[in-house]
Amino acid sequence: MNRSTLGTRLGASVLVVAALVSAAPAAPAVTSASGTTTTTATTGLAPGTYLAQSGDTWAYIAPRVGVELADLLRANGATTSTAIRAGQPLVLPAVSKHLPATSRTGTPYSGPMAPSSAGRRVTVVGDSIALGAASLMNLEMPGLTIDAREGRTFAQGLTRLAELKQAGRLGDVVVLGLGVNDGGATATQVRRAMDLVGTGRTLVLVTASGPVAWETSTNTAMRNLAATYPSRVVVADWKRASAYVTDFREDRIHPRGQGASVYARLVRLAVDTAPVLRSTTPRTVTVQAGDTLSLIATRYGVTGGWQALATLNKISDPHMIRVGQTLLLPATSTTTTPATYTVLPGQGWYAVSRATGVPVTQLLSLNGATLSTEIHPGQRLRLR
Repeated sequence: MNRSTLGTRLGASVLVVAALVSAAPAAPAVTSASGTTTTTATTGLAPGTYLAQSGDTWAYIAPRVGVELADLLRANGATTSTAIRAGQPLVLPAVSKHLPATSRTGTPYSGPMAPSSAGRRVTVVGDSIALGAASLMNLEMPGLTIDAREGRTFAQGLTRLAELKQAGRLGDVVVLGLGVNDGGATATQVRRAMDLVGTGRTLVLVTASGPVAWETSTNTAMRNLAATYPSRVVVADWKRASAYVTDFREDRIHPRGQGASVYARLVRLAVDTAPVLRSTTPRTVTVQAGDTLSLIATRYGVTGGWQALATLNKISDPHMIRVGQTLLLPATSTTTTPATYTVLPGQGWYAVSRATGVPVTQLLSLNGATLSTEIHPGQRLRLR
């Protein structure tokens, strides 16, 4: 089974999504100083409340206001089958398990570069569609970084991508959920995105979907780049997946709950199937306010900790680093995949894939299994 046919048994709403991952082919906004935009709750209410709109569902509200669905339901004493009335004030939970309180504080949902359960750091740069699916993507890939804003064009996304790279905030897999706004993307622009991401990272391009004149040219540029550089670029085909989405907003661009779930799972599958690339040259990071050598070493998984960073950068006093200073990070070394892996409680095939870095298709083949094969805590799986 190749990447383009992976995972065809993921449930009714995402049954076709895996086949759409290929390596070959309006709420108000708060903008932070970093330029990241987050949606806000409806105005005119006390902080911590949201006024339900016509057509709202629990699954749609949660990602739009930046909270986890289960926390939203719990705060309102509801279940997913509880009806919502237009104009109904809903309580927003003070704390959500996975997300910062973006809609209540205005702080950007662009978290630290902590490793996800995959051991692969994931960065998503996107527009309002990615923003709407933010909490669901975070549930799929805990620990990822999302930098999304409403109305962001592909050209603006390239600028933001360059800024994140300069700041040392790009993960091992970089997802671009852009292309539906103002002109889409050209072949030159998608190639520029790949060049910015670099040879040590995988680029995931999410195709555009919507009634815009540049949809076809944008998606053709993305698919052609992936076909030319299959070891560096993966396409998550949102255009094809969106044909199976039934709950778009009136513009036919922004998905509601079920569509946001499909979008999040599509991105997750693309990340899971992306080639594992290893950088062979030193990387750099720009020191941010509040950083210490210890924090930077932990954030980037530096073997030898802050002492190794200090030695590499010839720093005699570890307390004497300054904001804006550029530090070298050790080159990523190639690691040997262990022969077996012991399944932990709550893990399925995709969780094991993320934890080990072994593609799901390879895991299934090595263990004579399919996606419907159950695995249990304590079970040992072959990795090579």
